[in-house]
Amino acid sequence: LDRQIVYSESLRFISLCKPPILFVTNRWDKENTERLFDYILPNIPFWIEYTRGEKSKVLLKNNVTHFVEDNLNTANEVSLNGVQVYLLDKSYNQGEIGTNVIRVKNWEELELLFFCTEGERE
Repeated sequence: LDRQIVYSESLRFISLCKPPILFVTNRWDKENTERLFDYILPNIPFWIEYTRGEKSKVLLKNNVTHFVEDNLNTANEVSLNGVQVYLLDKSYNQGEIGTNVIRVKNWEELELLFFCTEGERE
């Protein structure tokens, strides 16, 4: 639960600068996924796109320029399409990263990358 609180607080801050937040997932259980996101992210503007294929197609369709991922293969695939990817550094995703991939330690570090002043908020 503590990890979810940090996650939701970081996303709340990021959403002030870049609303709404798009989640792209390969999850098959839409009902439980949406219930989980509603619980973790109250009062944060977001929407979810479900895909069975490449996430980059969904991102490009929605003109996404920045993407957060924890899967190395997906991060590298998405980066090949010109999307800036922030790869959450985990023990299971070590390896060579693409030119548009930046490793970040955690969600708090992402907050710093997406920092915006009150006047820059959308």
